[in-house]
Amino acid sequence: MCVIVNATAENIEVIGDAGLSYAVNDIGQLRDQLRAVLADANLRRQYGARATARVAAHYNWEAVTNQYEDLLRALVQQNVTSGQ
Repeated sequence: MCVIVNATAENIEVIGDAGLSYAVNDIGQLRDQLRAVLADANLRRQYGARATARVAAHYNWEAVTNQYEDLLRALVQQNVTSGQ
């Protein structure tokens, strides 16, 4: 699966180098990106492999829960440091 996103900061953060983007709400660029991936099976495979690897590395439950644990530890430490 090849991913094409509207280039908002949040979307770009999520896809990293595992997808394509187009300028925010630029339908012409979206059209161009769609044409490019539809015309090139190798490009679709490459981005599909990147997307699969990125999801496995960053969006599995182990990774997600680790990120939440890190956030909660930082918040606790912040409260301890500030005396709350």
